Amino acid sequence: MAAQDLHPAGAHALAPGYEWADYRVLRLLASGCDGLTYLAEDKILGTTVVIRELLPIRIATRSASSAVVPIFSQQAGILADTVRRLTEEARQIAAVRHPNVARVLRLFIANGTVCTVSEYETGASLTAWRAQQVKLDQRALLSMLLPLLDGLAAMHSAAFLHGGICPSRIRVRSDGSPVLFLPTLGLLGTQETNAEQRLSVIPGYTAMENYCLNGQLTAASDLYALAAVAYTLITGARPVDAPLRLQDDTQPRLVDCAASSAFSTEFLRLIDQALSLGPAYRPQGAAAFAQSLIQAAAAVDDAIVAVPPQLPAVFALEPSAQSAIQSALAEYIGPIASVVLKKALSSAGDWPALMVALAGNLPEASVQKEFLQQIAHLAPPTQAGQHAMPAAVASMANGAASTALHDSFDPEMLVQLESELANQIGAIARIVLKRCVARATNRQELFKMLADEMGDPALGKKFLDWANARFTV
Repeated sequence: MAAQDLHPAGAHALAPGYEWADYRVLRLLASGCDGLTYLAEDKILGTTVVIRELLPIRIATRSASSAVVPIFSQQAGILADTVRRLTEEARQIAAVRHPNVARVLRLFIANGTVCTVSEYETGASLTAWRAQQVKLDQRALLSMLLPLLDGLAAMHSAAFLHGGICPSRIRVRSDGSPVLFLPTLGLLGTQETNAEQRLSVIPGYTAMENYCLNGQLTAASDLYALAAVAYTLITGARPVDAPLRLQDDTQPRLVDCAASSAFSTEFLRLIDQALSLGPAYRPQGAAAFAQSLIQAAAAVDDAIVAVPPQLPAVFALEPSAQSAIQSALAEYIGPIASVVLKKALSSAGDWPALMVALAGNLPEASVQKEFLQQIAHLAPPTQAGQHAMPAAVASMANGAASTALHDSFDPEMLVQLESELANQIGAIARIVLKRCVARATNRQELFKMLADEMGDPALGKKFLDWANARFTV
């Protein structure tokens, strides 16, 4: 494991050769705003171990005598409380024994702070393991996810949350089994720990509730992080940070961007569901999530097809034109433009149909008109009227489509729908509603879309029954 000492906390690291308790520091492995992780030697047994030292740099620093001390005297009480709380939590996690969770061997207090000693596991990084997979499929991915979910279930049953799952904290042993390393102490927590007591987050892998001062952390918070790891393994990209998704959720869904013969659509949908911004959307337990993934992987899904990289043969569109359209679309909807364009190309039979499909992803008539005029010159020469806006598209640009999409829905009904959604999923209700309104053509379709967005069938049915009873005459 390479040292990651670029974080300011790395400046406070103990030097190689430093000795405390029965251990000698070999080198710094990682540092963060909540503490430091060292590779160390047990001087008595001669074994190699991993030591995590709490040093929250927001309130503490290293003194000349190597002690961890408050930056300001007024913070002494805060530091003492933090050390006390995390010492107790470290004792609790030390009681968890699972073959896929790195074992805590010892806890000790030194230099005014708390340290944990864990087994040192050799093996490949998760990134290296992924690079060795010629073709990642459900079987290979499940070989990683199921043992890790079982380990999380053991932690959660002990009322403990991991709080820091990310690719760098997972290694793969020589026998192919994964092991989950515990985070630095500031990320550990019990199920009573709120987000304000956490000392850091991991962009891309930390659930939205971790960013909120009074956000309540649950097992679903850890499942979000593990689903984010799965997303990275499948796509090769880190998920979009949760706060950015809350503002404008442009993260492509796996069912849209990763469909292939390697994964069933239900399998991908389950991972997408676990990546929901609202905790209520996600699986609520590690064991249940694992069982759902097993069932999805076992099911035969003949509907899986690869997302076509080029335009279907129904009509020709030059790669340069595709690139220009994608760039223009990205100005309005962001990185998801590539996914939207591929889906539109796979279903559109001609240029007018493509224009209609693309414009349908833009919410306002004025924006639709501007976009359509921007790409009109890219029509293929084989299409009649290549430089003229087709009648159906012109109607959309002039507001007819916008009326169909928005004006047919009673504003008061939309307010009530958003309110009911917010009761179930919180602040993302407005984003979800806006996305569905832009696609739905009638009330029943809108209600069904909103229910499907919930991910949980029970919640979806409850919402659908409520909407039909309230708004269907």
